[in-house]
Amino acid sequence: MSQQKYKVYFFPHYHYDVVWRFNRRDYSYINHRLLRQVATLCSLFPDFKFGIEDVYQLIEIEHRDPSLFKRLREEALKGNVIVVDGQYLMADTYLPGGEVFAREIMRGKRYVKEKLDIDVQVGWLVDPFGLNPQIPQIYVDAGYKWLVFGRGYERKPHGADFKWKGLDGTEILTHYLCSKHSYHVGLFAEYLHENIEELREYATTRHILMPCGIGSSPFPEWVLGAIERFNKNNPEYEVVIARPEDYFKAIEEEGVKLAVEEGEMYKGDRVFDSVWSTRIWIKLDYFKIKNLILNAEKFSTIAWLLGMPYPEHELKEAWDQVLFLAFHDTITGTSIDEVFEEVRDIIDELKLKLDYILSSALNYIASKIHTGKAVVLFNPNGFESESYVEYEVMFSPEDKVKHIELEDTEFEVIEEDRDSEGWLIRAKLGFK
Repeated sequence: MSQQKYKVYFFPHYHYDVVWRFNRRDYSYINHRLLRQVATLCSLFPDFKFGIEDVYQLIEIEHRDPSLFKRLREEALKGNVIVVDGQYLMADTYLPGGEVFAREIMRGKRYVKEKLDIDVQVGWLVDPFGLNPQIPQIYVDAGYKWLVFGRGYERKPHGADFKWKGLDGTEILTHYLCSKHSYHVGLFAEYLHENIEELREYATTRHILMPCGIGSSPFPEWVLGAIERFNKNNPEYEVVIARPEDYFKAIEEEGVKLAVEEGEMYKGDRVFDSVWSTRIWIKLDYFKIKNLILNAEKFSTIAWLLGMPYPEHELKEAWDQVLFLAFHDTITGTSIDEVFEEVRDIIDELKLKLDYILSSALNYIASKIHTGKAVVLFNPNGFESESYVEYEVMFSPEDKVKHIELEDTEFEVIEEDRDSEGWLIRAKLGFK
């Protein structure tokens, strides 16, 4: 290790749980008050910087308090308000599935670019319960250069920084929050020296990343005074309020050879295996919703190509709700009971809405197939599929149908109902 002065990159930020210890409404109120404080601190201290993780909280402020949003946008343009990760909401990286996880990123990064003119380059997955092994590929492809995470890795002396290699060979410079306090480590003014010494033990170079993450509580302004006193009394350190990207650039400039890690990040005492089965009904219903929205979107696009109006507004609203379900304290079942009353209502509403959108698209597509009476099957997969299908057909007495035949396929009549004259009124068919 170098004998030069250690530089500590102190990063105030807000870890936003849209639900967890409180419900969504309460967190919305807390979020509003905290971001008002952030705007005030930025105006009082020109060098103050503050990080925001999720786009959801910015969207809330934009609608709820446009004047505050304007102040935050001005500070963002100055480089004082920083967006890290920038997902719509910080999703679990396993349960939601790849497409939904990618949509969290796409929805969030697009909003930040359009509203704040920021291209988010630092991934910041400090709270999900482990990271799947495709994160390096997904994040690099999404435009991220660096990644910080807080669960799923073993703390190693001088091993906080490493190159994480994904399944396809993609690598991303990664930092693990090794402190026993994780992303809260900078909060404790009275233990500032002790906590910096702890971080020094895990630092790969003379550069130390010290996040000061708050959640549902105001930023402790007295920490700023503690930093000033610390710098005067500890000449071997320099503590500066800085952005994570400043830290990563300094690491890169050091030119040290970093270890390469592969596979998922799912080790240590901060990963809770029980979230895979907690409130299992959420997982089961979520998977149904996920398939519904992907198929509704897919077939609505085909129907649009054939002339049907595209349900853009309805699908956008539905996607925002699905992204909420994928949040790391929603789909895992780790929030208070009250939260899941709302979750049940959202799931029930999405089932009705998405089933209607999907049915409308399929019926429209079927109406464009001019073959007379026909049974039309839709394959939502991107490949040919063959399986056994059951289909029920209904007839009116006026149809006067005695028997059924299907062209170009073998079939069987599983069940049938006939009227008193022997005409078919219902038949369940099975075929491939």
